[in-house]
Amino acid sequence: IRKNRNALTISQNLPELKTSFVNSSIICGENVFTKGDALLKKLKKLGISNIIDIEQTTRSKNNAKLAKKNQLQYLNLNLSNKDYKKFANKTLIDLINIINKNNVSYICCNKREDSSLVLILNYLFNPKATIADSPVFGGLKKKNIQKLTNLVKTHVTPETRKQLGWEKDFDSVLELRKKILHELNN
Repeated sequence: IRKNRNALTISQNLPELKTSFVNSSIICGENVFTKGDALLKKLKKLGISNIIDIEQTTRSKNNAKLAKKNQLQYLNLNLSNKDYKKFANKTLIDLINIINKNNVSYICCNKREDSSLVLILNYLFNPKATIADSPVFGGLKKKNIQKLTNLVKTHVTPETRKQLGWEKDFDSVLELRKKILHELNN
């Protein structure tokens, strides 16, 4: 297997899954954990390194074990668990680290529009993100961007900001990026 495979090539080699190409390092599609262990092995063989699970599930611990067993990194990006401090710090750092490694990731979601949560979080809070990272799928409501931003910004610690690479200008850059997100995606 070539190490330089991109998400589009990998997506085309998964006819048993309803997948969508998101960008050169992200594919999204149906929940792979309900399809069996053989499919997880195939994802790894095709070049996927990470599974980002954004679906609300009580099976996240089991899914994490299955991913690890198949040498895949697993991240549950569930905003509904109400542990916003953990989400705004540990989970956000894990997500940004996954994206910055530029390995191909698979997002468990039913529609490509659902992958927008990952794209928005990356663009807003990853200092390495560029304007090319700002397009998302589906229409964005300004109040939803504001709500997500405030949720993370309220709970993110100075240590997390520093770890992400935001030692200065965090608030002003965040405001500018929110504006760009809304303008480019509406």
